[in-house]
Amino acid sequence: MKKLRCQRLKEEKPGLTHTQYKDLIWKKWKKSPDNPLNQRNMCCLLDPSCCLMCDKKHKTIEKCMVHMHKFHGFFIPDIEYLKDPKGFLTYVGLKVKRDFICLYCNELCHPFSSLEAVRNHMEAKSHCKVHYGDGGDEEDAELEEFYDYSSSYANEGENQMVVAGESANTVELFGGSELVITKRGENKVMSRTLGSREFMRYYKQKPPPSSQKRIVNSLAMRFSMGLATVQSKEDIVSLLALREMNKRGARMRVKLGMKSNVIRNLPNNVTY
Repeated sequence: MKKLRCQRLKEEKPGLTHTQYKDLIWKKWKKSPDNPLNQRNMCCLLDPSCCLMCDKKHKTIEKCMVHMHKFHGFFIPDIEYLKDPKGFLTYVGLKVKRDFICLYCNELCHPFSSLEAVRNHMEAKSHCKVHYGDGGDEEDAELEEFYDYSSSYANEGENQMVVAGESANTVELFGGSELVITKRGENKVMSRTLGSREFMRYYKQKPPPSSQKRIVNSLAMRFSMGLATVQSKEDIVSLLALREMNKRGARMRVKLGMKSNVIRNLPNNVTY
């Protein structure tokens, strides 16, 4: 087999030395699917019980997850709602070992040149975690199929409103997704909304403030920056009085300076 490969290479690329032919054969053999090393690497890529950071093989997926959390600080968000841990670990394993992409940076940075490079980056930056729940819609959509939050939702058959009294505090439940708690005081009414995890991405959005709130924010920003605003009449009068006192003091200092200068520079024979 080796002789046939050498002959084919010599026919395809004549003029190479024997060492160069051997190097080419070795490179092709490393990339070929018949190589047992490649077969083992492919099995490790698709095996969810194989560690992402050190390729250590474990008997079960649970032991692998415990190992990654204990020795590499690997963090899986909302692990209590993870319905498909096998598919999840296979997906993130392919992303790290095959595509050389950091799990936390994701698409924000280019793929690394090697597996060792991406592992060193994840350990140095403490990126041994998945960017889920605090990222964009596209990043969360990649991992949504591995999660199931149905157990955290309220049952639709439950009461939609609980009222303690007309003037007392109220607790309202809207469609099993939002819980609004209203607290009535003597002069004001305070309300708090407890939302479902399903709508977390919408709660994190910041809508533009109203016109009245925008004015208050701009005034607060001016005060914090030290910018002048419209002053009262008392402040203006006190400021004018202070300026007049400063001017008078300056005139007095000039007069005293002129007088002392004239007296100091008079000749000795002048008696007056």
